Amino acid sequence: MKFSKDDTLCMKGIAILILFFHHNYLGPDRWLNSPISFYPFSQSQIMYIAKFLKICVGIFVFLTGYGMLASVKTKSLDDKAMRKYTVNRYLTMMMGFWLIFLLVHILSGIFTDRFTEIYGTGTYSIIYFLIDGMGLAKLFDTPTFCATWWYMSLATMLILLFPMFKKLLERYQGILLILTIFLPKAFNLPYADLWRWLFCYTLGMYMAEHDLLAKIKEKFTSFGMLKRCLIFGILTIGIPAIIMLRQSDGFGIKFLYLWGRTCTCICDHLCLFICSMDQTISGSTAFPWKTLYEYVF
Repeated sequence: MKFSKDDTLCMKGIAILILFFHHNYLGPDRWLNSPISFYPFSQSQIMYIAKFLKICVGIFVFLTGYGMLASVKTKSLDDKAMRKYTVNRYLTMMMGFWLIFLLVHILSGIFTDRFTEIYGTGTYSIIYFLIDGMGLAKLFDTPTFCATWWYMSLATMLILLFPMFKKLLERYQGILLILTIFLPKAFNLPYADLWRWLFCYTLGMYMAEHDLLAKIKEKFTSFGMLKRCLIFGILTIGIPAIIMLRQSDGFGIKFLYLWGRTCTCICDHLCLFICSMDQTISGSTAFPWKTLYEYVF
């Protein structure tokens, strides 16, 4: 049994729902004080959960590492071929971003003066515009037209650094996972976003190298319905406890740099279980996780 591209799209579809929840319910300014019923939860509880769901970033980072290594591990690529693969991967990602980037600027240029508000005027405004268009505004700490485009800097770094981390993984295997947990914090390395989510990235690569998601999926689908529901129930019950620990002022905040990694691992396995159970029940995708991802992107 393989962990297919469709399975990956299923997980991305779930991550997109988490992303929507995170961005839409962080605070009253997100829904412009419109009347919303949060029953049976309170508004503060929904905001509390939304803050936790930033882990959607970790899921996307994990799947980036997993997908890239899964794409090349059966191929014998020399350095030149690896560079070509990396560039093609980057351009594929940026094509979608550039379309949105240009449309946003065209529409805002017609109806607003936001360009000068964000980038200013003169030569530097053009430089800031180009840096933002390359998705590198967060990396260079320059103005960005849309705050959520910060992720493009992280995604770019993950793609460009892939050849290096692939070689490191081949040589050090599990040791690399341990190092990516503790070394960034120990040395206080720059560009915090990369180091915060690096373990998710290398974990995805490691699991692709050893086909661990396929093995987990095969194990899940071999269980009877009762056992699958029991496992799902245990994972579901454990999530509130994880959320409370992650969001606590003491233990959660003190070890914030670790929680992004731990919570993502758990969430990845929960997504995987939902996908495998979903396909086992219906013989196809009962809920259009894959369709959701393809519709959005």
